[in-house]
Amino acid sequence: SIWGDALDAGAILVINHVELHPAYRRKGALEHLCGAFKAVCREICAPCVVAKVDFIASKHLKIPPPGRTKRNSTESTVKRGLIHTLRDSFASMGFRRIGITDYMAMAVDPAHQCWWPATHKAPEFPFREVAKTVSNTEFRALLEKCADVECAARNKSLAQITVGGSDHWKPAQVVREASIGIDALIAHDAKRLFDVHDGQEYDMPAKLLHDMLSRQEAVWKRTKISAGIRDLVMKLAEMGHPMQASSL
Repeated sequence: SIWGDALDAGAILVINHVELHPAYRRKGALEHLCGAFKAVCREICAPCVVAKVDFIASKHLKIPPPGRTKRNSTESTVKRGLIHTLRDSFASMGFRRIGITDYMAMAVDPAHQCWWPATHKAPEFPFREVAKTVSNTEFRALLEKCADVECAARNKSLAQITVGGSDHWKPAQVVREASIGIDALIAHDAKRLFDVHDGQEYDMPAKLLHDMLSRQEAVWKRTKISAGIRDLVMKLAEMGHPMQASSL
């Protein structure tokens, strides 16, 4: 990650809510907030600003009717597109993603790497160190079990706040998308591992793999490849995202 220990000590300015009037949308208005954020940081002696960019309420979505786009849009695909646009907006202010999390941060120090020009270079990843684990036939079976348990837990949580909604987290789809990450790990393909591609309902393969495995350690912690899986989870968590605004 480009952050090192920049977020480990001292005060941090946290952006909890951003609301932009419709008349000013898509006009670069958020870029003007950069100076204000820096001023507040200096006032409270905070080296960084942090924001979580991962959720858009369904009531704010406008789903295009069938036939208006090349392919029918669903709530999940529209949400993903809007979240990417929102991340692009934060990136224009100097924010960069913190590892594979949903958080983005901006450093006040103009010499920090978040201000370096964007690059298309994918992050380096120790593929050879995890090859034996992800190539093991037992690994995919364990991932399927993790997906079943995690999706059930997430859908149960969503049901408590959404009346009459269908299950958003579908184990079969999650496994298919996480398998993109497995194939990328085997092929040593960093770009595919850390990018979100057309047709994906959830997140980048690296984050999807990490979340399914890290949150369901009980499924695999007593297996023969538990040490390898634990190492994979740690390595995924340590990785940053390509410093490319369109992918943040």
